[in-house]
Amino acid sequence: MINPNFFTGRGVDFQGLCKVYPPKIGEIMDDKDYPVYRKLLMSSQEDIEDEWVEAKLNMEELPTPLEYVF
Repeated sequence: MINPNFFTGRGVDFQGLCKVYPPKIGEIMDDKDYPVYRKLLMSSQEDIEDEWVEAKLNMEELPTPLEYVF
């Protein structure tokens, strides 16, 4: 189960050793791979089709957005 403290920025106790805090939005956006993650998660079927056509890949193997993420 997801602990609601992660959504409020509060730490969650980790096995009595320490508290684990969720990353802040700025920390996520500053990550050098953020644009790649955003593109993967926000790609529509049409975006994927456009990429496949541009790369001249086999359209029969066109993935769904969920398959594209994996």
